[in-house]
Parts: sequence; structure tokens; C-alpha cells
Amino acid sequence: MNGEELFASVQGYTTKPESEGAFEGHEKYIDIQYIVAGEERIDVTPIGDAVIAKPYDPEKDIAFYGDVTAATRLFLKPNAYAIFFPADIHKPGLAASAQQSVK
Repeated sequence: MNGEELFASVQGYTTKPESEGAFEGHEKYIDIQYIVAGEERIDVTPIGDAVIAKPYDPEKDIAFYGDVTAATRLFLKPNAYAIFFPADIHKPGLAASAQQSVK
């Protein structure tokens, strides 16, 4: 794969309170979030009428959105994954119960 068809990024981070998270969306790539260690919550909703907070950056394939009125909460544990398409916006990296390290 040459990076145009597939891109992978391995990240380690500490989950954060909901108030510190931000909804994001991608236009070019489908975003697959796979949890190796730790637990996190990811909120997801259709892009619909979401208000852009930070415009789309084509180099990073990301735009940020303001909070929405309703979203589905996903709770991911090790070996679980979620797939987000360009029609979805999601708020990743949220603490499921208490802040913890996630990979």
C-alpha cells in the first residue's frame, strides 16, 4: 500500500473528560479505532447539521465540529473496534468511567 489506499497510526493517550473532547470528521479516509489496551468512550452521530468549529484540513484529513444535541455512546475495551465513515462525526478518547491510558 502506498499511503493513498491505507494509512495506520498507532497512538497511546490518556482518556479525557467529555468537556475536553471534540467531534471530528474525515473526508478522505474511513477511520477504524481499534483498542489494544485500556477502555474508552467514543460518541458518534451522523454529520447532518453539525456546525464546523475548525474547517477541514485536507493535509490531515480532519475537520472539527461543535457539540451536537444527540449522539450514540460507544464503550470500547481491548480487542473492540469501531468504524467511522465520512458521513459520521465522532468524539474519541473520552473516559469510559475514570481516566486511563489507552493504546
